[in-house]
Amino acid sequence: MKKGIPDSWLFLSIIAIGIYFFIRLIDQAKMLSFFPLDFSNDYSSHMAQLYFLGECGFHNLCGYWYNGYTLFEAYTPLWYTYTDLFFSAFNNILHSTYFSVISLFLLAFIIIFLFGKLFKLSIAKRIVFFLFLFANPVAIGNFIRLGRVTELISWVVFLVLAFMIFWYKDHKLDWKFLLFIPFYFLLMLGHPMITILFHILLLSLLLVKTWRERLIIIGSILLGLLASAFWWIPYLISSLQSTATEVIVGGRFWELSGTWFLTNIVSFIVPLALWIVFFWYVKDKNKKREFTFFFPIFILSLLVFFRITPFIPGLQLIYPDPYTQFFLFFLVFYFLSINLKKISKISKVLILLGLLLVPILSIGMSLNHTPWFADSYDEITEETLTLLPLIPTDEKFIINQCEDEGCCKLPGCRILAIYAYAPIYYDLSTPNGYSSNEIDSEYLERLNDITYLGLTCDEYIEELEYFETDYIISYVQNCDALKACGLEVVESTEHACLLKV
Repeated sequence: MKKGIPDSWLFLSIIAIGIYFFIRLIDQAKMLSFFPLDFSNDYSSHMAQLYFLGECGFHNLCGYWYNGYTLFEAYTPLWYTYTDLFFSAFNNILHSTYFSVISLFLLAFIIIFLFGKLFKLSIAKRIVFFLFLFANPVAIGNFIRLGRVTELISWVVFLVLAFMIFWYKDHKLDWKFLLFIPFYFLLMLGHPMITILFHILLLSLLLVKTWRERLIIIGSILLGLLASAFWWIPYLISSLQSTATEVIVGGRFWELSGTWFLTNIVSFIVPLALWIVFFWYVKDKNKKREFTFFFPIFILSLLVFFRITPFIPGLQLIYPDPYTQFFLFFLVFYFLSINLKKISKISKVLILLGLLLVPILSIGMSLNHTPWFADSYDEITEETLTLLPLIPTDEKFIINQCEDEGCCKLPGCRILAIYAYAPIYYDLSTPNGYSSNEIDSEYLERLNDITYLGLTCDEYIEELEYFETDYIISYVQNCDALKACGLEVVESTEHACLLKV
């Protein structure tokens, strides 16, 4: 431990990043009494589907969205199954979601704390490991503010499997390796992006093991696949028929402006830092074995750095942030395991300088890039919500959208979030929804036409019949036009109106 980075070098990061992390958790606690409807939120979609799990059941037809779709046939069930335990205890969707997130951070800390002891990391290093991995700007933006909870729980499971792989990289397989099977099973029910990335690490382990051990590992994988086949086989079949495989989210790597600018800058920096840190780390290790193990991770980092992943099947489905989180795990692990006696004085100065800059840059980037929780609705959103209880629960509704002033639009209101709010609080159904991966492109195209009013009156009425929808929420620019199409005004506010066929 005396050869490693002194704990005193880490104190600034522990104090600064730790305090900021807790401030963000406290700010997000506003969702305990306030349903998020702003654009920067995936929480509303996840909360609605958590509610559907209790109302409809796993893999059953659920009529709240898209005129009926099979729940979790094309989306991961792990977080919902886990958080359903909280929902059973609290019977409150907001409380259940928030405390689920808190518990996952706590589980991640416990996992790092226990495995960190196994790898002879000091308490300070274990705390820093957690903070660098889960309190960096990307993690705070994704897991606390945006609410990518299905990714968060998958990273928690990934931690266990990744630490196991690092341990067995240098040790022979024993009976404890049987724990790999249940955690691999859980990962298969988690987020597909993290599952794909984990198999890169799994390849690293296979490269450094004997043939006998490789057979044991492959057998364990097959058992995990067999146990989770009840979900991933229908998922693969459904994905081939849905819009999920039509979107190349890896294309966001080329967006160097707007929302993705900072994300893409980070995705350049992290692979570079990983290569440098690994070079320092390997000076004190079995170079051949370490380079063999690191080779698949290095190749992937090259593909990400040079933006080649959008052209590779499977990898094209992964957007930049999961790659960054994946590389950060290795970056932090190698960094905290560096033997300072094996590196140059200039390298030591760079490490110390980096540790001084990381908390400043990390907090600064988060403050500049990640908004605080939006704990109020704008006037148009409030008016939209007042129209929902006027819709009969046995009828369906749809919301028109427009880009002009006076509409429920970005960033103050996310119409998709209202589609999540409506079934939870008013038991309402809609031909639209907030999880379009399950739906085929033809349905979504017709839905887009009717949502943005790109139709004549006769076509509009015909589409309403197709979607079996009688109630429409619209805004002042379109209310008169819809009245002229023969729709009846049920209620009007300053900016919105509720109409009936």
